[in-house]
Amino acid sequence: MKLAQTFAKAIQDPNNWYKEDGMSRVNWNFIDADCYMACANEYPNPDAFYDEFNALCDIYCATQNSHALQMNNILVDTVAA
Repeated sequence: MKLAQTFAKAIQDPNNWYKEDGMSRVNWNFIDADCYMACANEYPNPDAFYDEFNALCDIYCATQNSHALQMNNILVDTVAA
């Protein structure tokens, strides 16, 4: 659970974002560094850490993409095919 909490804190840190073409973008290297430094020693090896870290990244991106589509009045199919 600590990794999820650290990830949530890191993603909200404005220092972990940058502007590109007038849009705010996540600096994934900074998110990775924050999470790895705080939590890596709780995992048996780097692969175990990155399995969970990558899953959190996927969930975050899917959530943000869904939200962006909804904000543009595009319906998102929430029922699995």
